[in-house]
Amino acid sequence: MKERVRQTQILPGLTLVSMRTGVKGIVSLGASFLAGSRNTPKQELVCSVTAAMLKEGTRKYNKPELAEMLDSKGIKISFSSSSTRTNVIAKIPTGELSQAIELFASMLTEPLFADNEFEIVKKRSIDQILEQKEDTRARASNLFLDKIYESSHPNHEQSFDESISEVSNIKISALKNFHNQLYGLGSMIISAAGDVDHEQLASLIRKSFTKTGRRSSSYARESGKVKRLSKIGERNNILTMADKANVDLIMGHPIVIDIHSREYFALETAVEIMGGNDFGARLLRIVREENGLTYGISAKLGGLYYGDSGYLHIGGIFAPSLWQKGAEITTKVVKDWASKGVTIKELARRKEMVRGEYLVQLSRSGGMEAELLRLLEQDRSLDFLDEYPKLIASLTLKEVNPAIKKYIHPDQLITVAAGSIDEKGNPLK
Repeated sequence: MKERVRQTQILPGLTLVSMRTGVKGIVSLGASFLAGSRNTPKQELVCSVTAAMLKEGTRKYNKPELAEMLDSKGIKISFSSSSTRTNVIAKIPTGELSQAIELFASMLTEPLFADNEFEIVKKRSIDQILEQKEDTRARASNLFLDKIYESSHPNHEQSFDESISEVSNIKISALKNFHNQLYGLGSMIISAAGDVDHEQLASLIRKSFTKTGRRSSSYARESGKVKRLSKIGERNNILTMADKANVDLIMGHPIVIDIHSREYFALETAVEIMGGNDFGARLLRIVREENGLTYGISAKLGGLYYGDSGYLHIGGIFAPSLWQKGAEITTKVVKDWASKGVTIKELARRKEMVRGEYLVQLSRSGGMEAELLRLLEQDRSLDFLDEYPKLIASLTLKEVNPAIKKYIHPDQLITVAAGSIDEKGNPLK
């Protein structure tokens, strides 16, 4: 596949990568650049509120004009932010590519930051936080990350009340400063797939961004700001939330691993065998199918995307009367997996699944665009498009099982349960 990919440095600090696929009439476009919450550790939500303001009008087009131009042309553009990058996702009719790139550049480089729209965005952001605060999964995840990381770690999440307070008190000047300091060229990647002509797209992007200034384009990966929880009491946490139908359970612990190493892919494969989203995975098979204790349960590696220290994440949803039994059996599954490893049959099955999943993902223009962007964000070669399935196919039990032993420690699992349960874990009456 790599031979079908085109890559061009259009301007200093702006790279375009694209692939023409079989889809007709639509271009899937993604973009990102270094501008995230790690840049404002004392104001975690400046980046997300700034991103939310980008569709609220530009110096060239006010909000109604911008909305009309996007809607009438069938152009869909959304902005979001993470710990490290601000991201853009777009679906563009091929015939509207010129208009779309011009609007995209205008939104990104010259947002209006109107006071009245700022207040609306703030209220919308607070409403979203309040909604999350009432969600058992969001609450459990928030506490889990707080138990793992020091507050200055990019994967740490402040409490919902802290987030509400921050958004309530945020000044529009903070957004303008964040935009002025970090929005621009230097680390910008644009990826595209679908009915796309690389040279045409490159020309449109060059024209729209040629006057855009350069910004900071580096960050430090973080592996040292992980909390050390030595006592069992520190690792078991219950959040009582009345009138909830279910209990969300999260179990896991911190992991420091090089995402560019074979060990990482060996460990990721092992975790998928234990907790992937298929009924052959151990957790679903044992906890749900054999014992009927959960609506759904899975495991994954999280927080590692940008090379920081991450975590093992096991998440399940249970009835309040069943969660303790579910946690007990889940722990047994994890301990058995960690001590004995996976089998040759399980490894062979996972390899075959990866091959199929990967081909399906890249068969969609959106999937291909996202994969191209991911490779460049993680400083991987485009050759990895073809190397990844070969790498997974080449993994052996002598690599996978030692990775489990090295990185997984069941005796250090942190447990968080959130739902209609009391401080002892019993269902609320």
